[in-house]
This record gives sequence, C-alpha cells and structure tokens, in this order.
Amino acid sequence: MYFKLSLHNFFKFVLYAVIFAVSSSNAAATSKYNATIVIDSNDLKKKVNRNLFGISLAKLHRQQWRPPVDLTSRDLQLLLKELSPTFITLDNTQLGLPFYIDSVGNKSTRLSTQESFERMNIPRKGVAKQLFAKIENDKYYNRGQPPHKNYDDLLQYFQSLEPTPGFALRIPVFFTDVQGIFRALKHKLDPESGVALVRYLTDSVDSEYGKLRAKNGRKAPYDIQYIVLGNELWANNMWEDLAIKDIAGQIKRFSDGIRAVNPNIKLGINLLDDSYPHKFLKPNVETQHKKLMNYNQTLFSRIKHSIDFVTFHVYGGLATEDLNKPLNTTQWQYILSQSFFKARYNVPRKHASFVHGSDSKIAIAIDEYSGPTSTLGGAIYNADYIIHMLENDYEYATGWSLGIMEPDNHFGIIGVEKKSGKENYYRKPGFFALKLFTQHMKGSLVNYEVDSPKYNTSKITWERYFDWPAENDIPSLSMVASRQGEKIYAIIVNRNINEDIKTRIHLKGKDDGKFAKLFILSGDSLNSTHVEVTEKDLTINKKFLDIVFQRHSVTAIEITLTHH
Repeated sequence: MYFKLSLHNFFKFVLYAVIFAVSSSNAAATSKYNATIVIDSNDLKKKVNRNLFGISLAKLHRQQWRPPVDLTSRDLQLLLKELSPTFITLDNTQLGLPFYIDSVGNKSTRLSTQESFERMNIPRKGVAKQLFAKIENDKYYNRGQPPHKNYDDLLQYFQSLEPTPGFALRIPVFFTDVQGIFRALKHKLDPESGVALVRYLTDSVDSEYGKLRAKNGRKAPYDIQYIVLGNELWANNMWEDLAIKDIAGQIKRFSDGIRAVNPNIKLGINLLDDSYPHKFLKPNVETQHKKLMNYNQTLFSRIKHSIDFVTFHVYGGLATEDLNKPLNTTQWQYILSQSFFKARYNVPRKHASFVHGSDSKIAIAIDEYSGPTSTLGGAIYNADYIIHMLENDYEYATGWSLGIMEPDNHFGIIGVEKKSGKENYYRKPGFFALKLFTQHMKGSLVNYEVDSPKYNTSKITWERYFDWPAENDIPSLSMVASRQGEKIYAIIVNRNINEDIKTRIHLKGKDDGKFAKLFILSGDSLNSTHVEVTEKDLTINKKFLDIVFQRHSVTAIEITLTHH
C-alpha cells in the first residue's frame, strides 16, 4: 500500500509539474506585454464624424497690421492638400465689423476698414472717440487699406480643396472687441447685416445676390452649414457690463432674420465651458465663476428656441499662467490627463444635460480647442482630445488655429516665416497630429477594449482658476478605432511621460490581419517644437500584432484584413 500511494503521489507530482510549467510558460508569455488592446473588427458602432477634424481661421479685420497672406503660395497650397482638413471655422467677430455688400468684389473697390467704421454712425464719444482717433491716424486702417481678405477670398480658396471641407462662420452681433482695448464698445449691429451676408453666400445663382456672387468668382452658393452668432460675449458681460437681455435680444433678431431667408443653416452661440467640479475652484475666483454661470444659464434660457447648437472653447491646462515658459513634468502630466479628467468628472454628460434639459434638440460643438502651446505636448493633447470628442458625439470641432494669419501665435498648426521678403510655411507639431486623423480615421467606429498601465499626477497649484488635487489611476493609453472596407484604423495616444508601453493588439472577429502600417508622432521633449514622424511596416500573426508605444507619442495604425 505504501508503494501504491507513493506511485500515486508521483503521478500527482508529475501532473502538477506539467500544469505549473504550462502556467509559468503562459505567465512568461503574458509578462512580455504591459498592455493589451482588443479590437472587434466586426462590431460596428456609428459612423466616424469627420467634421471633428477641423481648424479655425481668424480673418478679415483681426490684426489688420500683419502683412497679407499670399493664398497663391504653392507651398501653402501643398501643405493644405497634405493636411486635407475636413471642416473650417471662419471667424469675423473681433472688432465686430458688420458685413456690407460694398465689401465684396475687386479689392480696389472694397470698403476700407475706416469706411466700414464710419458707415455704422457710432457716436464719437468715450471709447469710440479713442478708436476713431486711432483709425484715422493708423496707416493700416485708413481709407487706402481695405481688409486683406474678404469672405469670397477665403471661401473660394478653401472650397477649392479636395475633398471640400464643411464650413461654419462666426459673425458679429455687436460692434465690440472681445480681446482688445475697445472691448467697452457696445454698439448693436443691424440684423440686416447678417441677413445680407447669408443671402450673398447662399442665395440661388439667378437671384440678385447670386448674380453678384457669380460676378465675384463663385457661381454656385457657398455650402455654409453653421453660423455662430457672436463670440465669447460673456467677457463683455463680465467686465464691461454688456447686459444679458441685450445679448439675447441681438441673438433673437439675427436668428429670426437669417432663418427667414435660409432655414437650413444651423445657428448657434458660444457659452463658457464650466464642466469641472466647483469644489476645485480657488476661493478668490468663486464669485467670478458664479456670475459667469449665471450668464450661461440666463442667456441660454432666453434664446434656446432661437438656436440649434452651442459651442464651447476648451484649452489644455484650463488657463496657463505664462505661455512663453516651458512646462515642467508635473504640469505636462496634468495637461495630458485632461481628457481622462473629462471622463472622470462626466464633462460630456454635463454638456449634454445643460442643453438637453430644455427638451430641445440642441447639438454641442467645440469651435476652439488647443493644447497650451504649439509643441509636441500640445499636439498630443490635441490628439487625445479629438479621441474624446469622437467618443462623445460632438457636432463639429475646429482647433485653434490654422496659424497663417497669426504667425506669432502660441497656438496654430502652420507656422509662417518671412525671409528675404518671401513667406515660408512650415508644419507645427499640431499639423501632424491632425493629419493622423484626416488620413487614418475613416468609416465606422468599432468596439475596442484597452488594458494599460496607469500613472498618477501630483496636485497642481499653478493653474489660474483651480487648485487641482493629485489624481490616481490614469490609463497610459487612450485610443479610438474604426473600420472602412477591409481596413481597420486605430489611433493610440501614449500620454505616459515616462514609460514606453509594450502592447499586444488582438483582432477579435472573423477576419485576420494581413499586414499593418504604422505612423508615429514622437519627440525627445514635450516642450519641443521639433518632432519626428516615422512610418513602419509590420507583419501580423493572424490576429495578433505586437507594438511598443513610445512615451508621449501618438500612433496611427492601418491594418489590412484578410478573410478566411
């Protein structure tokens, strides 16, 4: 019996040894990867909203003293063709000059900026008196200087791109300068200026306005999908006492007039984004925030039946103290975690509940967003935020800004240098981040799961409005995936500043992978304006693809499928 028991134990020992060996082998194989991604190529969810891959453009009277942008530049045309932006916001709200039909046509016959001012018949007293004195003595605003560009110049230029992008316009409802020294002006514009603009841009070719448009180079109506009435008017309400009832009244008058001539254009307003927890607000800004939130609620309640959508402006870091100063590691960790914070604190739900609580079908757009600077870190923030918007059903999105009309801007995706009297255009880091989406995010979104290492952030006290506490368990990888035909597209952001992430991607579904192409945006420093974009070809073992995602990087993957 002793012998039988020993033999029995021996076989048990062998069995356990085999099980242990197999388990150890599996554990060793698993331990090679820090993260796993599962993409279900057959589980389609919704169509990719490519209107989220857009840019904003300051235009007309903004910074009139700058040299005019040469739209005939071959280099600029090639850059825009390479980028292929899917949506463009044109902004004419700074200063707030209204549209006059005399502003179209040949540049030599257009109204100058000064003539436009004079036509409004603003009483020359107070701040207005200062403004007119500046205009009359400034060579950039005098009678010989019409704006560098008008609507025809820019719309014809950008509508010549292939594929043609969608368009939103921001038009003024007040003559006021949101960001400048003449912000105290509160002159109400004639709603007919908005009606005339819409008729000129969209009336049929056989109409009076259509014939004039054709004479000026565009026979077919411009395809304008959205108009935002005014811009950041909370600033005028907050600091210049522009009454909410006057803002609401102007929005209603413009909306009524525009809807009467073109009910197909969606009309919107810009509200202040206030979706983060108030418990993190610094004590000295709480009163200010309460006033701003009262602006949002009161204005929206008065005009919600006159609009179709609202927009918010979202900037990485919420508000940086000094854009000229490089950010440290703690600050970058906080900024690159912003999209996760939006998920953690239910920002999309708060946006939606604010406008949908009115029992209306009001959409939400983001017509300005950007990382804190035009650096690699800013580009990674942008990519991560686009993923956030794709997942949360925003109407359209345009990053701030294209950059060609504000070449010294801290933001922007195209830079401009002047050498020997010639404009030289170059790609900023954000250019490459947006290009990854315009080129490699198509078709319909598919289901995916990500399991990646997590990191923690330290508390932030440098931020202007918030004392942000330390945050834990932030996933290193964020991603989005889609399918079009026999291709799977995935864009993955590694927002971990310190770690490369070894990852196994599993293609779930009936199709195997054939081969993959990678497009990687990376660099040595998050503060750097110099980045690398590398391409790689990888083979796929039927349903498995192994990749190392570099620290602080963005990777687009294009997988070609093969059927069994």
